[in-house]
Amino acid sequence: VRSDAARGAQAVRTTASLVEHAKKAADASAIVLAVIQARYAQGLSSPLELFDAETTDIDARAQKIRAELSFALAEVQYLVATGQAKRIDERESAR
Repeated sequence: VRSDAARGAQAVRTTASLVEHAKKAADASAIVLAVIQARYAQGLSSPLELFDAETTDIDARAQKIRAELSFALAEVQYLVATGQAKRIDERESAR
């Protein structure tokens, strides 16, 4: 149980870091997309550049969602490993 809890705690820390980085990447790709869209509207960027920016933005947002899911799963696994699974029910009741 102790090693499960330790692994769970490490997974929570690791995935929290992944979420932070994924959020930054998604924010950055949104900014780049906005710039490319403005340039495209003025005829300064090609359709290919716009497509690439859109694809990068979608990929970054999808990665952010995957990171958030991994974090949520790591939290649940940690709570179960430490005998705090009741907190999961309390969170759901509060919603």
